[in-house]
Amino acid sequence: MLFLSFFFNNIAAPYWIIYSVEEIGLSEFQWGIILLIAGVVNVILLLPAGMIIDKLGIKKAIIFSNAFIVIPVFLFPFCKGFDCVLATLIILTIFNSFLISAAPSFMAHYVSKELRSRVMAALGQGMLLINIRGGSGGPGMGGLLTIPSILGSIIGGLIYNYNKTLPWILLATSVITNTIIAIFIFIKDKSA
Repeated sequence: MLFLSFFFNNIAAPYWIIYSVEEIGLSEFQWGIILLIAGVVNVILLLPAGMIIDKLGIKKAIIFSNAFIVIPVFLFPFCKGFDCVLATLIILTIFNSFLISAAPSFMAHYVSKELRSRVMAALGQGMLLINIRGGSGGPGMGGLLTIPSILGSIIGGLIYNYNKTLPWILLATSVITNTIIAIFIFIKDKSA
């Protein structure tokens, strides 16, 4: 799931702002306002999301967040103005808030203490989210995830040049795939 997430996120990540400005017609300032609002929504929701995850369960939170995050990712390249982009990215941020809390919790709970440091060095903190701010890496990325990140960034440029909406269609498809993977992993795992 992490390899898919980092690869496909890096196909789309650099192009959120470029697509918003060049194709949708937003100004750079409007994009900044959207990122500000999305950031505030994220900060406000992180604690409540964590509390809901504690009640709902990590597995259900990951499955439902992935399943619902597909909608705004898929709809983004079809937006026609500021209001649509803002609404789409607020919805995306809401589900990201759950993924930001649930995915690292899953890794912390399901990787044994004896292996945790090595697994986190290789895979990072288990961070799953849709990156709308561009760039790659960060504190959630382990050494092995640099490979799909680099490949995604290189291939993303080619894909965006070929078809400007394709990065988000591919990203949405990868999130659907991750949802299916999560369902099958969690069905086999009967523990909490």
